[in-house]
Amino acid sequence: MSNPLSYPLLFRPHLTPPAHQPDPGHSADRLPIIDPAHSPSLALSSACRDLGIFRLINHGIPANLLNSLNDRVKRLFDLDFESKKELFGGDVVRYFWGTPALTSSGDEMRRGVRRVDWVEGFNVRVGEVVEGSVGSGDDALVVEFRVYRYPPGSVADEEVKGMEEHTDSSVLSILMPNEIAGLEFFKDDSWVLVEPVADSLIVNLGGMMQAMSDDEFMSVKHRVRLNRNHERVSICCFVFPEESCVIRSSTYKPFSYADFRSQVERDIANLGCKVGLD
Repeated sequence: MSNPLSYPLLFRPHLTPPAHQPDPGHSADRLPIIDPAHSPSLALSSACRDLGIFRLINHGIPANLLNSLNDRVKRLFDLDFESKKELFGGDVVRYFWGTPALTSSGDEMRRGVRRVDWVEGFNVRVGEVVEGSVGSGDDALVVEFRVYRYPPGSVADEEVKGMEEHTDSSVLSILMPNEIAGLEFFKDDSWVLVEPVADSLIVNLGGMMQAMSDDEFMSVKHRVRLNRNHERVSICCFVFPEESCVIRSSTYKPFSYADFRSQVERDIANLGCKVGLD
């Protein structure tokens, strides 16, 4: 059990369930499996077109490096809540909780309808990669790491989520799965729980990829449910367009990524949730 004082005050009364509760069973997620060395490009295109999410294997990142990163992230989260707020409020590394929706500076977006996601995290801005074919001109891709922790889900209200349903605002997101399941994606009118598989990564497409592909590739709707007995930590790498990047496609009117983020902030403030490209 983690340090109880490491959690936000709201979460602490629910950290210890009265007794072990079985989590609901689930069927196999049937995610497409992509191996960079052996999967044909057609398989990758099909996964992006049909689901917008796939499992990446043989990715070349050493397992011991990922395990070490996971251990260090857990130790970071185990710091006292007040210490995390005090120590990590800068431009490069910023602590947040209660919502995964962040502004360009890493601040939590304000919600008009106050609904709390049972999550805390750190946002780390890594840097920019120049890429000339993102939008118009020599636009840059911005890379950010976000690490998340979800408390045990002993809250009786079934509507309480670790992260509510949404689509990402990124070009793509790369997730290092935890040994505890929790990520779900929406397919054929139902939610499918992603199985944790060692030494694999989960890649899902964001709204900017959908816009740039003229809706050929889809941004997957997903959410995170709480585990009833265990906390869950996940590590994700997001690739965003630079703020001034202009997205041009035959499906949508030209818009800059800054315009899109501003619209997301307005939606969250007025509606309490992100609407995305809809």
